[in-house]
Amino acid sequence: MVLSLDISYAVTLLLAIPAAGFLVRIFIIQHDCGHGAFFRLRRINDAVGTMCGVMTLTPMPTGGASMPVITPTGTISTGGTVDTTSIHLS
Repeated sequence: MVLSLDISYAVTLLLAIPAAGFLVRIFIIQHDCGHGAFFRLRRINDAVGTMCGVMTLTPMPTGGASMPVITPTGTISTGGTVDTTSIHLS
């Protein structure tokens, strides 16, 4: 994208749209890996999530205790500490 500045600011802005989309998608993959939902093996989830975290400049919590898990019944099992409060409407 830096090279596109030599061409035109408009080209750079047009390139920024798909770049932002890819960044959001990488973050979604990282988030899924944090929940252990992207791969079957926890080690692979941690490795891929950490690599995605480097690309998005967002730290990936590892170990499983820091990310809440959504159970099959739809409830949230924290397994550790959570910094946010969630409200569920039934």
